[in-house]
Amino acid sequence: MAREAASAKTRFDSLKTNKKVTKQSRRQAGGQEIRQTLAARWAEVAQQGLSRHDLLAGLTVATVAIPLNVALAIAAGLPASAGLLSGAIGGFFSAMFGGSNYQVSGPAAALNLMVFGIVAKFGPGGAAAAALVCGVVSILVGMFGFGKIADRIPHVVLAGFTTGVGLTLLNKQVPILLGSDTALWHIISDFWAMEWLREVKWIAVVCGLLVALVTVGLAHLKAFPSALLGIIIATLISYELDWDIAKVGEVDISDVAFGLPSLADGTSWFGLVLVALPLALLSCAESLISAKAVDSLSSGKSAFNANTELFGQGIGNLMAGAFGAMSVTGVIVRSSVNQQAGARTRMAAMYHGVFLIIATYFFGHSLSVIPVAALAGLLVIIAWRLMKWGELYEEFKHSKLHALAFVAAAVGTVLGYLMTGLLIGCALVFIDDYLQKKHASKSTTQIRPTPNIRAVVARSGQVQEGERVSLQEQAVWNRHVRTKPKVHSSAFVHPAATVIGWVEVGREVNIAADTSVRADEGAPFYIGDRSNVQDGVVLHALKDKWVTVEGRRWAIYIGNDVSMAHQALVHGPSMIGAHTFIGFKAIVHDSIVGEGCFIGHGSMVVGVELPPRRRVPPGMVIDSPEKVRDLPMVEHAHSHFNEDVVLVNRGLAAAYARQEDVEHSDQTADEARVAAAHEHERSHRSTLSHSHFTGQDLSKGSASLFSLKPF
Repeated sequence: MAREAASAKTRFDSLKTNKKVTKQSRRQAGGQEIRQTLAARWAEVAQQGLSRHDLLAGLTVATVAIPLNVALAIAAGLPASAGLLSGAIGGFFSAMFGGSNYQVSGPAAALNLMVFGIVAKFGPGGAAAAALVCGVVSILVGMFGFGKIADRIPHVVLAGFTTGVGLTLLNKQVPILLGSDTALWHIISDFWAMEWLREVKWIAVVCGLLVALVTVGLAHLKAFPSALLGIIIATLISYELDWDIAKVGEVDISDVAFGLPSLADGTSWFGLVLVALPLALLSCAESLISAKAVDSLSSGKSAFNANTELFGQGIGNLMAGAFGAMSVTGVIVRSSVNQQAGARTRMAAMYHGVFLIIATYFFGHSLSVIPVAALAGLLVIIAWRLMKWGELYEEFKHSKLHALAFVAAAVGTVLGYLMTGLLIGCALVFIDDYLQKKHASKSTTQIRPTPNIRAVVARSGQVQEGERVSLQEQAVWNRHVRTKPKVHSSAFVHPAATVIGWVEVGREVNIAADTSVRADEGAPFYIGDRSNVQDGVVLHALKDKWVTVEGRRWAIYIGNDVSMAHQALVHGPSMIGAHTFIGFKAIVHDSIVGEGCFIGHGSMVVGVELPPRRRVPPGMVIDSPEKVRDLPMVEHAHSHFNEDVVLVNRGLAAAYARQEDVEHSDQTADEARVAAAHEHERSHRSTLSHSHFTGQDLSKGSASLFSLKPF
């Protein structure tokens, strides 16, 4: 007994020790991951050397960042130099120690409202102090390996938050654009009275609209600094015509010093930390979202690591705060420009910081004469892009609680109760997920269909282990295999493709070589009009499991205008909604995919329902409602890409079909000529045989017979 008690005590002490080791090992694992990632990334930089591609990309990003940084600093109640220093110093060190090759950091419009509130309460030094808090929090989150946990904020809540920020920016910037002191809400409420028109300064409107028109008009040129061009034009016009209009003012960095910022009288560091914590957490989330987005745009080439990225953002914020600048975060606009401009390594983002310092030091006077209304025109465009009304509409169709979460986050942000709105939004999303799980656990026969998809996955006919295949089942499979596919006359099925069993193929479908469409075990299949099944794609399904679409059961249902790229796998029971793109080597199994979705290369969608217009990033595994909830919306570029793929494959299908018709007609003509020659030969032999039998001499009067030209 004593021995057993001692053994039990030893096991108990071991459990306590393991808990301590687990916490310590998590911290060590996070730190080790960061060290290994940075060593590997900088080894890549050393191997590639300094690249002109990185230099040009850094210059391009800097030209885009200058007007954004100045505008956001002015909007937050800070001097223009604070925004430029933030992008230069914070962006430089974030890139040096970050976890992405393409991420570019700087002041963010989504967080600008919180910075403005901090400046109003704690003074300009409060923005720098908040940057220090953001830096400490970000480093701790990364060092403890909690990067993935910080990424768990629901996407719909973040969309509501950015919409609230966009509304608030509009409320602040539209009056500046109009040169008026009247708030936007007052202008709207008294719109028809027209009294607000008396306070409008039309030269300010001209400056703002000019910048907005140039920015929007040249938006299709991704790597072109359209905003900078618009601000230069507006500044030159106002300067040459000597317009009496509010300007940015002096841009001076001569008194910048490294040290601890000072707060306004009557405030404390403890109070600032409490206010800055939400800013720090949202900064972490914003950086990770931006890094994931640019990683998706580059098809995984950014070598993104979440914990290392947070560590780098922390270092960047600490350095920015120490030099008196505002907080920074990874920003998708600048990061996507960096990637599209041809960046190869993190050196491009570091060059961007160097160019910002040069612009601030040598061109400060030129920056000081920029009209504030011109910056307001740019910020109005940014505010409009921040608002996600389309996502609210889609969420309302899919889940009312998710739509309420969006509204709660947006309203809380607009009214100044940010944390309350975010917490309510997160709680509503988690409640909705819990209710869906509870509903799914009670239902054993079907999955609830997504609205507008009208599909139900039936689960029946499961075979017990060891059970032999019955004669009845063999008869069913024989019928599946012997059923001939029904292919529309305008569709094209490559001779090297395998199409077996009960498969219905719609108009202008292109089924390429080396594909396998096997409706033998599970059947039937439907492939909608204008869809394309590219080389190496496999379509197969389990027996006795279907999706029901408009009253008909299908093992696999492919909607209209769907693209399935090379070596993708769709395994039934599954439904793919219209206008959906499935990338290279992607897998869809036992799932319902809504219309207009974009499933990235190498990703997996298993046992879930995707609402319409959701994007699955490359390599991601989506196998739970929680992961579905966090998926971003499809952008116009993705939809346009699928439209191009569909159009190309329709053309290929028509070209292949025409070539097949030509070859068939040529073959028919050849066969006809060969048949005529054979008939002539038989006739000739018959005549010779008759002549030999009767003894007639055909050498006379028979020249026409032997003068025939050979075929």
